[in-house]
Amino acid sequence: MRVIERAAKEDLQSLSLSFSQLSSLPPEIGKLTSLQSLDLSGNNQLSALPESIGHLAQLKRLNLFGNQLSVLPESVLALTEANGLRQLDLHGNDALGIPREILGPLTHWSRAVLNCGSLGRL
Repeated sequence: MRVIERAAKEDLQSLSLSFSQLSSLPPEIGKLTSLQSLDLSGNNQLSALPESIGHLAQLKRLNLFGNQLSVLPESVLALTEANGLRQLDLHGNDALGIPREILGPLTHWSRAVLNCGSLGRL
C-alpha cells in the first residue's frame, strides 16, 4: 500500500484510512513507529488486524469504528498494557469479543467506546 510507504518516509504521527474500503491491512503498518493516531473507521470489510499493529509503540488513539472485526490481535493488548494507547473506539464491530484484560484499570483510558459484540472472551 503506497500510503503506508509514504507515511513511513514522512514519519507521520497521524494517519486516517477511514472509509477507504479496506478489506485488509498490510503488515507494513507496523513500520509507522512514530504514529500516534490511526483511524481505520468505516472500512466495513475490514475483518482482521495484523499482529504488526503492536509495533506502533507511540500509538495513543486507535479508531476501529464500523468494521467487521471479530478478534483483536494480542499486540493491541500489549499496547494497552504499556499505557500508551489511551483512546480506543471499537463501536460497530458487532462480532468482536473484547478480552477483559484490554480494559485494565478504567482510569487508564481517556476515551474508550466499546459498544460491540461481547465483553470478555472466556
